[in-house]
Amino acid sequence: AGRLSDLGIDWVEREEDLRTIYAVNQGFDEVIRKYRIDYIVLGPEERRSFRPADAPGDWDPAEFWDASAPLVYEIGAYRVYDVRGYR
Repeated sequence: AGRLSDLGIDWVEREEDLRTIYAVNQGFDEVIRKYRIDYIVLGPEERRSFRPADAPGDWDPAEFWDASAPLVYEIGAYRVYDVRGYR
């Protein structure tokens, strides 16, 4: 994430926005609109990196996304969701 600053991108804000989406925090849909996101990838890294500190042991954002956005691809521990409906 820190390498983005070399490109003039505020990586701290970007990281918080990613956390908002993956932790399904309030305003996640606003972030999707802000970046005009079409798809999100949910894999082991996203589950680990964006896990809320107060999340229960069985926390998995896939439960939310499975019920809220079309699953367009799945292989192993990776899922791709179509989030254009939130734009």
